[in-house]
Parts: sequence; C-alpha cells; structure tokens
Amino acid sequence: MKLRVVTWNMDHWKHRSDLDHTRRAWEHLAKLNPNVALVQEAVPPPGTLASTWTVVPAVHDAARWTTSATQRWGTAVVGVDPSLGISEIKVTRVGEPRDRGGLTISHPGAYCAAELTLSNGRRLHLVSMYGLLEGPLRNGTTYAVTTVHRTLSDLTPLLDVTRARKVPVILGGDFNVSTQVPQPDREAH
Repeated sequence: MKLRVVTWNMDHWKHRSDLDHTRRAWEHLAKLNPNVALVQEAVPPPGTLASTWTVVPAVHDAARWTTSATQRWGTAVVGVDPSLGISEIKVTRVGEPRDRGGLTISHPGAYCAAELTLSNGRRLHLVSMYGLLEGPLRNGTTYAVTTVHRTLSDLTPLLDVTRARKVPVILGGDFNVSTQVPQPDREAH
C-alpha cells in the first residue's frame, strides 16, 4: 500500500471569523486525496468531513485544539482514509501524573501523535508538530527554536530507534524555524 501523507499549516488564526474559509480549506485538503493529513493552526473540520474522518485529537474535546487562552486552534492527525486504523498516542502535560504508556507534552498544542495500523497489520507512528513562538523577548524577537527543541525531547521515547519494537515515524509540520527569522541585536550595550 502506498501511503499519501499531506502536512499543512491551515493558518486558521488569520481567518478566525471566516467560517467559509475554514470550510473551503478543509474541502481543498480533501481534494488532495491524502490517506492522512498532519495539520497545524487548524480547527476541527466542519460538517460531513468531521463525521467521516478520524481526527486525533478528538474533535469534541475543544481544549485539545487550544494552545493558549487566546488561540482557539491546534495541531492534529487526520485520518481521511476510513480503512486505516488510527488511534491517539496519549500525552500528559509536564508536571502532571502520567500514564506510563504515553508521552509528555511541554507545550500543549505543539504536537499531536497517533498510531496508524495499515491494512497489512504494520504499524506506523505519525506526528503533526508545530513550532510555537515564544516571546517577544526584550528586543522584540520571538523564537520557536526553543519550543521545537523541547518538543523533540518530549518525543524522544517515540523517536528512539534503539527500542525493541521498531515502529517507523513520520514527523511533519510547521516548525517556524528558519534562517529568515530576525536575529537579536548583537551589539554590546
């Protein structure tokens, strides 16, 4: 089986009040015909798409789509192909008691992890990741590098290739890490 995976930052924050934009964005994603989509800056799909697709985290849990008090969007793994078995890999916020089988998450909304079971029984881990911006710092600069490093640390148990059961991982998303990010003022003060 060939697996078609799409990753997309849906820019929901720019179109918060435009429900028609949200509907069109999800319909466009459907036209790409992926088996799985890794989405960031997204809200749950509307209407019939929400009822026919498997969305991890669960659509009804609005808190899982929230990265802060002001951001009502999040990160998800979306199973578009109904023949695939997708289940959430549980996460627990750093500092809270956690299930030994799950992962920790330092920045809620920064990633979503799921396990995909293919028709031949093989398993695959999928991670939709978002580089949350921290800041602004004293000089007005914001960084995502720090949250991306922390998220990769949170994902270490999933990415550890020395584990006895080796399950391939597809990690995709919007890391917000670039050489184009403004550098802090390096002049001595």
